[in-house]
Amino acid sequence: MTKSTEDIRIVLSPKSRTVDADLLMEQLFRQSDLEVRIPLNLNVLDRGLVPKVMGLKQALQAFVDHRREVLERRSRFRLEKIAARLEVLEGYLAVYLNLDKVIKIIRTEDNPSQN
Repeated sequence: MTKSTEDIRIVLSPKSRTVDADLLMEQLFRQSDLEVRIPLNLNVLDRGLVPKVMGLKQALQAFVDHRREVLERRSRFRLEKIAARLEVLEGYLAVYLNLDKVIKIIRTEDNPSQN
């Protein structure tokens, strides 16, 4: 008697030919973890818009797509914050390199923030 899937192959050879193969397999499945069933409710919101029932492969692909989108948005947000900080630091560097001119403008001008 042979039972198999694509990944695992199990061959059972009973000692007696009088053993009913279907009964033996039923007992093995009932008393062991050869077959495990997990109920899943895959009613999901596809892209947050439309509720629908998906298969496991579709649900996993939707999850991976969602995680990729979250990662891209988070990275874009962080890059924008870094760009803003770099702009401020460039201003500090320009002031530091021209410190004498900045001090002169602050001391002599009536409205130094515009200059």
